[in-house]
Amino acid sequence: MNCFILFLYGSYRRIDIPFYKQLCHSKSTIAIDGGYSFFRKAGFSPDILIGDFDSLKRFPRDLPKTTTVLNHPPRKDKTDLHLAMDFCFSKKARTIDVVQPSVGDIDHFLGNAFLLAHNSFSSGNKRQPRIRIINPKYEINLVVNTTLTFRDCVGDTVSVLALSPEIILDITGTEYKAKSIHLAFGETRGLRNHITSHSATCRIGGKALVVRNFEQRYGL
Repeated sequence: MNCFILFLYGSYRRIDIPFYKQLCHSKSTIAIDGGYSFFRKAGFSPDILIGDFDSLKRFPRDLPKTTTVLNHPPRKDKTDLHLAMDFCFSKKARTIDVVQPSVGDIDHFLGNAFLLAHNSFSSGNKRQPRIRIINPKYEINLVVNTTLTFRDCVGDTVSVLALSPEIILDITGTEYKAKSIHLAFGETRGLRNHITSHSATCRIGGKALVVRNFEQRYGL
């Protein structure tokens, strides 16, 4: 199985558990340290538990033998998420969903978002997996020299944030169409474009984060 879903530490509302369970379908599940709290609430065990376990208040003693534990020391040069991403890439991942239930500490949130664009994870070659941060409110997608299509998304909004010094953007299915426009790093012209069709397509030349806000309902 080359599709992975990673659960970060955070507050998991019981009302959102069905959404997350649906996301887990046909994916290898990874609890990152305190992200194990999701599995406690959801009533099943992850395939992998990884971290230095500083945010896991109570280490699970009843883990099944099918759960692999990857223990890392507290003093290290990479975050637990970074180590989990390394693991997924070592397994030739096709998709990686990173569940971050809320913004939480702003430095961690920004660090996680920029980690998606780390050169180790965003080469843009043919084996580039689809990587996104997701929760019931939004998804943040890494897009590198490719096309991303959203479906069943009328009423949602999409924002494009350039990570390269400049990207070339084509976008359809939205209130404001774009054809080969140049968008520089730090420019805000790509923010908050309402989706007006049942599908919306973003074609990116370069490296960008594409954010979809779920305005109406959960988006999968």
